[in-house]
Amino acid sequence: MLAKVKLNNNQICNLFMCRMAAIIQKERISEQILNTIWEKMILMGQDKTTIHEHNEGREGQFIHGHGWGCAWINETGKIERYISGNPIWEDNLPEIIKYKILQSKSVIIHVRKASPNLPVAPNYCHPFIKFLESNEQIALAHNGTIMNPEILAYDNNLNLEASESDTEKLLLHYITKITQVENKSNRIEGLKKIIMDSNLEYSGLNLMILFNNEMLLTNNYLQTPKYLGMKYLQTDDLLIVASEKIGEIEGEWKDMENHSIIHIKNNDLDTINFHNTNSVN
Repeated sequence: MLAKVKLNNNQICNLFMCRMAAIIQKERISEQILNTIWEKMILMGQDKTTIHEHNEGREGQFIHGHGWGCAWINETGKIERYISGNPIWEDNLPEIIKYKILQSKSVIIHVRKASPNLPVAPNYCHPFIKFLESNEQIALAHNGTIMNPEILAYDNNLNLEASESDTEKLLLHYITKITQVENKSNRIEGLKKIIMDSNLEYSGLNLMILFNNEMLLTNNYLQTPKYLGMKYLQTDDLLIVASEKIGEIEGEWKDMENHSIIHIKNNDLDTINFHNTNSVN
């Protein structure tokens, strides 16, 4: 059973909310695609693109100016990350970071709007990145708020530390879950168990999770569908999943089904699978 916590409008606007985008391209990420999405993420951060539940029909009222970050898989299969505490519109994408992303097939980008009780600082910017026991890496970005992060238990023997961020605690909780399942390579099972946890109270659990050889993208929200509903574009050589439709990139944009997961193995677009989180199997 999914957690259900209904909030009033004032409570919703005080929650941690963000904008996100993930790109997987069959060869390398094209400069045109990256430039278009970068420009769109700036406008998303400034709340200049979409009418939704938080801006009450007035664009520019719900600004995401508390930092940004990105993570990508480099040519050797390692995950690299760049974070900044500045509003995304005050930064240029550093040329060296842009060059590295353009050598990659996979990247996730996150623009932060901080909860009132959390610091505005680079080390609170997503994606968070950790090492697994196997020395494999994992990076995670989140849109939504977990109201009771204290229940996100994690194994202290993993020698991992978390800040006060609900998202970083969620990442450690997820790492603990995937180390406990019988088939440790099944990253879907551990993720579904978190989403299905009836004790976990959240407004949204939209996640972008990057491993060295796979990506998981989730859409889980309980209200404000215009703001929290993820969109995606899929072609033979490109997959984009984002908080908002990026109309400048041609193709058939679709609404990602609520309570669903997109799973891509080996960063190969031929392996895309769609899962429903209402059942654990």
